[in-house]
Amino acid sequence: MHQPYAGIENGSARFGRAGEMVLPFDAARLLATFGSDYCLLVLLASQTNTIPDNLPAGVYYTADLNNSDALLLTDILISDYNPLIYTFDQYNRPVVLIHYDHETFIASHTQRYQELQILHRRPFTADNEDALCALDWAKLKQYSLDFALHENIGSAFLKTSLGIPHDKKIIFYAPTFRKAGAMQLPFNPQTLLESLNNEYVIITKLHYLNHLNKKYDDVIDCTAYSDIADLMKIADILISDYSSLVLDFALLNKPIILFQYDYEDYMKQRGVYFDFGDYLPPEQIIKSEEALYQLDWQGLSGDNHKINDTFYPLEDGQSTQRIVEALAFDPTPRHSKDIIFLVNELNQIGGVHTFLQNMAKHYKQKYNARIFVIAIREFAETNSEFHQLQSPYIDFKLSAQYLNGACANILQNTDGIVISLQFSAHLHFQKYLENAKSVLMFHGDVKDVISREMYGPHLGWLNEGKLYNYRRLLLLTQSSVDLLHPHLAEEVQNKLDYIHNSIDAQYRPLAPQNPLHTAVISRLDEDKNIFSMIDLGKEIIKQNAGIVINIYGDGALKDEFQTALKNNGLQNVLKLHGFESNKEKIFSDNDSLLLMSKSEGFPLVVLEAYAHGRPVIAFDSFTAAKEIIKHGETGFLTAYGDYPAVVDALNQTDTLSASAIQATFESFSNANVFAQWNTLISQLDAETNT
Repeated sequence: MHQPYAGIENGSARFGRAGEMVLPFDAARLLATFGSDYCLLVLLASQTNTIPDNLPAGVYYTADLNNSDALLLTDILISDYNPLIYTFDQYNRPVVLIHYDHETFIASHTQRYQELQILHRRPFTADNEDALCALDWAKLKQYSLDFALHENIGSAFLKTSLGIPHDKKIIFYAPTFRKAGAMQLPFNPQTLLESLNNEYVIITKLHYLNHLNKKYDDVIDCTAYSDIADLMKIADILISDYSSLVLDFALLNKPIILFQYDYEDYMKQRGVYFDFGDYLPPEQIIKSEEALYQLDWQGLSGDNHKINDTFYPLEDGQSTQRIVEALAFDPTPRHSKDIIFLVNELNQIGGVHTFLQNMAKHYKQKYNARIFVIAIREFAETNSEFHQLQSPYIDFKLSAQYLNGACANILQNTDGIVISLQFSAHLHFQKYLENAKSVLMFHGDVKDVISREMYGPHLGWLNEGKLYNYRRLLLLTQSSVDLLHPHLAEEVQNKLDYIHNSIDAQYRPLAPQNPLHTAVISRLDEDKNIFSMIDLGKEIIKQNAGIVINIYGDGALKDEFQTALKNNGLQNVLKLHGFESNKEKIFSDNDSLLLMSKSEGFPLVVLEAYAHGRPVIAFDSFTAAKEIIKHGETGFLTAYGDYPAVVDALNQTDTLSASAIQATFESFSNANVFAQWNTLISQLDAETNT
């Protein structure tokens, strides 16, 4: 039975000994107000925080939960000032604000003063434990049952997130670029607002090379806000000068004022393409500051049909549809459905993207399929380096971060195959996949889905239908299917299957060159267990084994890992080389591959090592380990955390069988794997047509 979560306590915690989180209330007392069918999930503020000893029943901690996960998993949010509040507001979900340390927090976060003042007007707030437990939780529970997703972000949410008072109208000042650096407002905002009876606030959006020369009262600088369309949406009036933004704002049919205070100089130095006087009322084109204050603000016209008729003759709500239809033209015969991959980021390179590139190449070369990659975001936020997804076999790369409408239109109208390669990506796009031939793939280790150690809510999402609109749930190995099957609802069991990973490579073994050099190819992230290499390095020094571990990768913990190397004097044992795409270069310098992960789905890097004739040493801690690494033949499997055994295995790699490595590699060939994909695609077509 699903147990509702009473809240995520996000950010409102003190820290005790050694980074231990200390809640600002008694968890057991709070849960007693809810009843036995609720539990409390506490989100750790960072990966370095520790969980308190002797947890009360029904209290759980996690450090791995993004905003989308939190939204689906949680019935009620309890927080202080964490931005997660705004995500819940966006979808009209219940939130309780506990502001137990308001005075000290606002003193150290003065830039958030206005925002925090607005937050404190919320209907459900508490400043101490007694007030928190005394809240009308029955009303909040009912509020959570009425939850319904909304497609669009409302103006109220945008105003709150930007710190704009809800009772104020908005003047949006967005001038054109003149020169870089500090910029002074060309009018007195207090005088302007007083002429408007103080019913307005002013928001500004300057060119990214500009910034305001000082802080102005009643002026909210939104230059750093990424989506100018949001600002136009909430604005009541636009003040600009010569900017092309005027054309975009005209579509909203709201009043536009051109404050051209430097008209003569601007015309001499730069000029404009057309005369705005042909399109806007002359009284709304202002040349002096005094005329701006004396403007008849109540009589402004928002009728922009002259601009719209001239510059947007095709603006009828069907533009994206026409673009999609135009892209569909290709005189070359196609012998396959479109294939659309859904991923989290376009520039996060890892095993998922290796699989994607391999499949794209196969279906492009053999069938001339059209290949799309659609992502939630353009850029991975956890990388310290930039790694662009590049492939000549991918036709279109789009992200919902910038082209949400195009992504939705493609997914809602495709007759092709949609392959969701990550749970978060499917979760983000699933509402558009109602009629799609969609496959949901899981590339991780199913044991962590069952234990909820790494994928806390995912099993519940599958069984409760919060993950939906997929026709197959594909795992990577038979052992994964066998393990997960008993834990799934019957409806999900009927969709469960597996197809192995493969790579685009030929077996080309390299001659042994560096017997005591081994490669680690891994993201430098928590889930890859990278700090276990510190313990292994200490063991290598202890045994004076002469082993060198060359590490190739990038990730969120890169700086922290480098610091650990220096602090432990391991720079000559563990060597960081950064991200490297050329595997032949890696395996020319190393005679084996070392895999330190506690969990893996089907690590493609193992097949890459086999392709070069290199054996693999790994912990026997993930479900598929025995299917792809034959102990004593293609590599060695050691108990998790047994570092002396790893050192011993690295000293024995020359005893392993080259023929066994070749045979294992060829069993995962593209020919075998994509024959299974062809069968699956035919099945999905047949199911759709019946």
